[in-house]
Amino acid sequence: MSDIGALALVKFEYTDKSGWKVRPGLITGEYLNDYQVTFITKEVDKYKHENTSIIIDNNDLAAGRLKQKSIAGRRKVMKIKNKTSCKIMSILSKKMRNL
Repeated sequence: MSDIGALALVKFEYTDKSGWKVRPGLITGEYLNDYQVTFITKEVDKYKHENTSIIIDNNDLAAGRLKQKSIAGRRKVMKIKNKTSCKIMSILSKKMRNL
């Protein structure tokens, strides 16, 4: 079964490579044992103008929950080399996965 459309807790590395922070991410692709994950933020107003972003709230989830309305965008995407390095916390509804 595919994990595309799942929201997961992921270690995102700082752009200057000085460290990392655990943040929520949306799994947008997978290949073998790797994921492609896009950054999720609660700064909806700041990024809602981007045409590749989607706004997500609890009504958009088939399972799990978010603390508040969030936005996922393609401006910050990373590859996770091992699926076991993140923890799935919720999943988008079928309707949202088909957007």
